[in-house]
Amino acid sequence: MSFLAIMCDVLPDINNGGVELNGRFVGATATYSCINGYILEGESQRTCQVNGQWSDSEPFCRSKNLCQIKQSVNLKYSFTTQFLLFSC
Repeated sequence: MSFLAIMCDVLPDINNGGVELNGRFVGATATYSCINGYILEGESQRTCQVNGQWSDSEPFCRSKNLCQIKQSVNLKYSFTTQFLLFSC
């Protein structure tokens, strides 16, 4: 009797963070983390599925200090000769 082992692809590290795999066969998990000063956006863990694909989508690391620009009456901006400056 023979069988085909299903494996998921190796996942690359994410910008400003990394991923730790505990394997690549069905049921294995990939755990993501960010370096200091960054926050993980998305699922921190993905699982290798029977179709050979990792669950969910790749998360990313967002800077803790990056202000999120939203439409707001409190958003202030000014023009210089080359740049549009925002403050939150």
